[in-house]
Amino acid sequence: MREIRPPFSPEAAITQIATLAKNYHCFTVTGDRFAGGFPPEVFNRTGLTYESAQLPKSDLFNVMLPLLNSGKIVLPKNTRLINQIVSLERQVGRSGKDSISHPPNGHDDVANAVAGAAELAFHHGFDLAQWKAAWG
Repeated sequence: MREIRPPFSPEAAITQIATLAKNYHCFTVTGDRFAGGFPPEVFNRTGLTYESAQLPKSDLFNVMLPLLNSGKIVLPKNTRLINQIVSLERQVGRSGKDSISHPPNGHDDVANAVAGAAELAFHHGFDLAQWKAAWG
C-alpha cells in the first residue's frame, strides 16, 4: 500500500507508482474513473495498462467487509487505513439503495484502494490460507 498525499503533481505521482509497480513485475493497474482519461493516458506512457474498476467504491466496501470478517484478507498495519475503514458510514438513499462512504469532511481514498485490491484478489481466486502455508 502506498499513499501520496497532496500537494503533488499527478503525473509525477503516476510515474512514481508505475516505477513501484514494475519493481513488483506488475504491468496492469486498476483504478477508478475519477479523472477521466488522464490516468490511463499517463500510465500507458509509462508502459503500464490501466483498467477501470468494474465496481464503484461502495460495492468494493461491501465486498471487503465479509473478506475481513472471515479472515480471508488481513489489512496492512496502517493507522490511516484503519481509521478510514472504521469511519465508513452506510446510508440508505431515497431509492432504498445502500451506499457506503466516508462521513462529511472525511476521506476514504486509502480504504477504497485497499478494498479494490481485496476485490481483485478475491475475484482472481487468491487464498490467504494457501499463501500463508507457502510463504509463512
